[in-house]
Amino acid sequence: MMFVAGFFMGAGTVIGILILTACAIWKDLSA
Repeated sequence: MMFVAGFFMGAGTVIGILILTACAIWKDLSA
């Protein structure tokens, strides 16, 4: 159970970083 929780927390962190990176790139392109 702890392994599954850790997996989802790690995946959430990676997805969050990807979203922030995409937003930064989008702002650079639209600026």
